[in-house]
Amino acid sequence: MRSFMKTASYVLALLSSAIGVYGFDFLVFAQQHPPGYCRSTFKQKCIADRINESFTVHGLWPSAKDDSIQNCDSRKFDVKDVQPIRSRLEKAWPSFRTNDPTVFWAHEWKKHGTCGLGSPNLAGIFNYFNTTLTLHDRFDLRESLRKNGITASSKTPYEINKIRKALARDVQGNVQLICDKAEGYSNPILTEVRLCLTENLEVLDCPFKKERCGKDLIFFLPQKQTASGGNKVGGLTVSNLMLPAALVVCTIIFHVNF
Repeated sequence: MRSFMKTASYVLALLSSAIGVYGFDFLVFAQQHPPGYCRSTFKQKCIADRINESFTVHGLWPSAKDDSIQNCDSRKFDVKDVQPIRSRLEKAWPSFRTNDPTVFWAHEWKKHGTCGLGSPNLAGIFNYFNTTLTLHDRFDLRESLRKNGITASSKTPYEINKIRKALARDVQGNVQLICDKAEGYSNPILTEVRLCLTENLEVLDCPFKKERCGKDLIFFLPQKQTASGGNKVGGLTVSNLMLPAALVVCTIIFHVNF
């Protein structure tokens, strides 16, 4: 019996050191940039009136060094538990694909929220969502970029290191930039920024990178866009190279009819 207890204690100690005292090593706080997310060729069509230039919550993810913690508990999401903060959630944590954001919230709770139940900051549905809203208020990424001279543009890309350093300077830690491809843009577009935090919500340098941003230039898109190097005409984007041909056609039509 004594031998069994020693073995059990040893195993528990290994597990604790492997995944942290709360069941995870660190937290990833992911914020989406709606214009980039919705323009990405990898995303479905977004609901237009939801898109603005402020970063919105994607999720708060308890994580291990191998990035494998998901679906940790069977407790189901109940929207009644977030009723006191629902109006704040709808603004800061909207869904761009459906009119019912609770579907998105339930997904994030099941996949990620249930893995933070051991942490006092995340224990239970209300605490998980309320802590995430507090982090969203704390880290205003759009303002961080603006203060460092970076504003949204569909014409001019930014050096990726300039954006990374601007955010790191403001949040006091290295961040992950997530990018995707988009039709009409020769460089990747910024779709998401991820911060890494300790179990006590202190910023730390993110320990891994899965960015898809390359090493050169990326676009930080505005709410209203025209494709890179293009001109917006009647809601359509027309390439500069096409303008001379378009003018010729218009001239011919004018002479034929008049």
